[in-house]
Amino acid sequence: MRDEYQAYQRMQQEETRAIGSSGWSRVAVMWAYLFDNPVQASRCMYRAERYAIGARDLVEIAMTWAKELGELDAGQRCLDYAEIKARDVRDWTSLAKAWAKEFDDQVKVAHCISQARYNATGYSTSDAEVIAEAEDEINNFHSVKRLTDNSTEDSQALQNMAKAEAIASSSEDWNRLVMIWRQVFDERGRAFRSIRKAELAASSVEEWVEVANTWVQEFNDLHQASWCLKQALAIANNRADWSKVADNLPLMAYSSRARFYQKIQLKF
Repeated sequence: MRDEYQAYQRMQQEETRAIGSSGWSRVAVMWAYLFDNPVQASRCMYRAERYAIGARDLVEIAMTWAKELGELDAGQRCLDYAEIKARDVRDWTSLAKAWAKEFDDQVKVAHCISQARYNATGYSTSDAEVIAEAEDEINNFHSVKRLTDNSTEDSQALQNMAKAEAIASSSEDWNRLVMIWRQVFDERGRAFRSIRKAELAASSVEEWVEVANTWVQEFNDLHQASWCLKQALAIANNRADWSKVADNLPLMAYSSRARFYQKIQLKF
C-alpha cells in the first residue's frame, strides 16, 4: 500500500511538471502503461489537446490516442481537427502518414497528399522532397505490414517472448526484454510495461544506471532517465558507484550535476 501511495504521489509531481501538449501526452502514457489507469490517462490527453498549438501537435496527440491508448475514435477526432488547422506541406504530410499508419484510411491519405501538393511552392525543391519522402514512408509501411500480416513466424516469436517474460526476474532480464519489444517487435506498450518491471526489480547502482540508459535509448525520455539516476545516487556508497553515475551525468540536468559534484567533493 505504501509503494502504491508513493507511486501516485510521484505521478502528481509529474503532472505539476507537465509542459505543453507533449508533456501531458507523456504523463497520459505513464498513467496507462505504468499504472493501468485509462481514466487518468484520458484526462491527461484532454489536457494535451487543450495545449496543442497547431496541426502537427494534434497529429502527435492523435497518434498517442490511437497507438498508445487504443482509443481510435479519439485519434480520428484529433486528425479531423488537425486537417482544419493544417497550413503547410509538413502539416499535410504528417496527417497523411498518421492516417496511413494508425488508421489505414487510403481515402484520407490521398486527400492529405493532394492538399500537400496544393500547398507546395512550385519552385521549392524542399516541399517536393518532403512530399516524396512521405509517400516513400507510407509505401514502405504498407510493404512491411503486408509481410508481417503474411508471416507465420510472428506467433511463435510472441510465444517465445511470453515464455521469456514468465521467467524474467532481475532488472537486467526486464531491461533486455524492453529492447527486444522496441527494436524487434516495435511494441511500445509491452516495452513500457517491461521497463516498469525493470525499475521495480532494480536494487543496485549499476541496475538503476542501465534502466536510465534504456529510457533514453528506447523512449528518448530524459526526464525518466534523470529520475532513475537519482535513485542510483541515493544508494551509491563508494567511489566505484559514484563513478558509474558520473559516467551518465549527461542524462541529468545541469543543476543535478552541480549538486552531484558538491556531494562527491565532500564525500571523497
